[in-house]
Amino acid sequence: MTAEELSREEAWARAWDRRSPVWEALVEVLMTALAPAKDERILDVGAGAGHAAVAAASAVGPSGEVVAVDMVEPVLRMAERRAREAGVDNVRFLQIDAGSDEILGAPFDAVCSLLGVMFFTNPVGAFTNLRNHVRPGGRFVAVAWGDPAENPLLPETLLAPFAPDANWTAVDGVYGPFALAPRGRALAYLGTAEWKAIEVEPIRLNPVVPEEAVFDEALLDMYGVEPRRREEALEHVRAEVARHRSGDGVEMPLSVNVVTAKIPELIQD
Repeated sequence: MTAEELSREEAWARAWDRRSPVWEALVEVLMTALAPAKDERILDVGAGAGHAAVAAASAVGPSGEVVAVDMVEPVLRMAERRAREAGVDNVRFLQIDAGSDEILGAPFDAVCSLLGVMFFTNPVGAFTNLRNHVRPGGRFVAVAWGDPAENPLLPETLLAPFAPDANWTAVDGVYGPFALAPRGRALAYLGTAEWKAIEVEPIRLNPVVPEEAVFDEALLDMYGVEPRRREEALEHVRAEVARHRSGDGVEMPLSVNVVTAKIPELIQD
């Protein structure tokens, strides 16, 4: 990895951590749909800074386990720190590609993901790989971004007019932050991967979060805003954020799809 790539990953990790109040609101949605039970073993895909992994590990208890995977090493370091601070020691963090790699510890009772499964470059292959790591009767639960128009304060939508690559709804129709916004995509990918009982439920929420959790200037560089358009972009962002102020924070409209699926129990002769 080059120094530039490492610097970008470090910046991404810091940005992810600053947005913790947003992720915490979405973790609640994910955990409600997942309903982790005591003693379960859960695979967390695209672990990010560990918000979902820590919540799931707390729910399954010391006799259960969470294996959390991500490809970005600086982000995983933050996740490990979060687990330590929470006093959670029944979670393992692995730097691997969940879309293609073998994940030690299978079969799992469930796979969960908070904003991670939209980035598979081979979605059908990835969801097939995940299915192969889940026991019969196991389940899949993911939270993915919904329509970008219903997520006006995400960096991808805020900066789209100034950085054409920011709002990559789906690169080549396959992956990107909003790749699973169309309900039919998740149904098609998971169905082809032979998951069953697939459902996609749209949910909208409006948590009030600190302004720094919505946007900071470092995102301008991360999303490729040209220097000549920097001030214009900042003025646009400030105006949009101001429209959503609520007391001491910002009311942040969020639209997500909760995607669920199952694997049938084995049929005994």
